[in-house]
Amino acid sequence: MKLMKALQVVTGGLMIMGLMLVASCADDGGGVSPNAVAVSFTETSATLREDDGTTGPIEITAEASVEEMGRLEIVLTGTGVYGEDYTTEPAAVDGVIGVLFPARSQVFTFRIYPMEHVERDEDVTVIATLSNASGGVRIGNRDQYRLYLENVPIVSEAHFAFPEPYIDGGETSEYPYDIVLGWTRPPLSDATIKVRVTEGNMVYGEDYTTSPEPVDNIITLEVAAGSLLDTITLSMIDDDTYDEGKSLTFAIVEVTGGLKRGGQDQSLTFDIFDDEAPREIYFRTDRYDVYESPDNSTQGVLMYIQYETSEEGTLTIQLGHDMVYGEDFVLSPEPVGDQLTLTVPAGSTQLRFEVIALDNDVKHGDRRIDLEMIDFSGGIREGRYPTAHIILVDDE
Repeated sequence: MKLMKALQVVTGGLMIMGLMLVASCADDGGGVSPNAVAVSFTETSATLREDDGTTGPIEITAEASVEEMGRLEIVLTGTGVYGEDYTTEPAAVDGVIGVLFPARSQVFTFRIYPMEHVERDEDVTVIATLSNASGGVRIGNRDQYRLYLENVPIVSEAHFAFPEPYIDGGETSEYPYDIVLGWTRPPLSDATIKVRVTEGNMVYGEDYTTSPEPVDNIITLEVAAGSLLDTITLSMIDDDTYDEGKSLTFAIVEVTGGLKRGGQDQSLTFDIFDDEAPREIYFRTDRYDVYESPDNSTQGVLMYIQYETSEEGTLTIQLGHDMVYGEDFVLSPEPVGDQLTLTVPAGSTQLRFEVIALDNDVKHGDRRIDLEMIDFSGGIREGRYPTAHIILVDDE
């Protein structure tokens, strides 16, 4: 009996010790260990612009080396919105970053990455608070870190979207031209753009109109927040009068509100073709070859005219050579002396005369006729290539 009682006492003691061990293990996994080390933020605040890259490492340090594994949480609050105003590394889940302090460790670091928030125009705060410590760590005195994110005003840059304008048909254009102004991103607030119009030999209402209309040569555009672009509509007026050097220049001179001046394309210029202007005429190439042959080969000399001529005119070409006209070559139409005068009908876009190389059965070598446009009348004027030459290629 005494032996049985002794066994019962021993067994009961072992059971009690086992329960104590289980209870002790449960405390280690879900509560703070008696030898837990205090952990705190090394720094408690910082200020960044929202366009800065990162805070750099934010340290949570233990006052001594952690003896056994510890866990805690960093709870993120404040006016900043995760994923819109900032992100973190490690990433937060439902506003919480899990922290693990392995045994013999002393420092944990994380980072906050600011984000440019284009939908909101205000400063925000991110508050990181240490919470729910367990195991080998406990929360120390510096349990909170505040990051102040300064807003960077999002002001878009206004500019001309198409800086190389061209009006098909010049002053006779049947269709208005839309001058498009754009910006880097939609403005967050209403804006005003002022565009100065500089006239080159043009008069508003006689040579052109715009919408909106200018006041003292200034066009004012009212741009609504969120707009993607705005336009000035330019319409031409055919005045039936030749005005040399017609042009219009549009330049952004003032921008206020949710936009600012920016980019290279702050002005654009239209060179307006006047349909009453004399048309430029020029040689198609600087060299025309004509080959001597028994059947007297013919070569056409072609000239281009910039646009259709509005009226009839004449062109005189000076001929330079050391040959005998009628023996070595002839032209069609016939020249008078060393000058060839051609009629340019109204509506022309090309002009042509012909050179006929006469085969004289004599070895002269290749010879040259120089051509120079010297006189213009009616609807034409000198173009970019007013000189050329003809080479008579000797077949002997």
